[in-house]
Amino acid sequence: MIVDRWTYNMKQGKWPELIALFKAERERYGSMFDRIYVCRVGNRGRLAVESEFEDMADMEKKMAEFSPSPDFMKQFVALTESGTTREIWSVE
Repeated sequence: MIVDRWTYNMKQGKWPELIALFKAERERYGSMFDRIYVCRVGNRGRLAVESEFEDMADMEKKMAEFSPSPDFMKQFVALTESGTTREIWSVE
């Protein structure tokens, strides 16, 4: 199994809106954004989103099919700051 984790810096006080945005997009696609995390201790302006895939080929296929709506992108930019990171993990 492959886990694709994206971590974002949120604008202050915007985490409820950003979570709602990801949940709405998850409903639209079904196979994206399996888990959404909000940092409660430490750097509390961080949100992480994970998606699971069977293997790298499955991830590449689903990522190619994924196309965020223009409204999602507009809201996402308004709610986040620079500093996005991406990690792809293999679950052993």
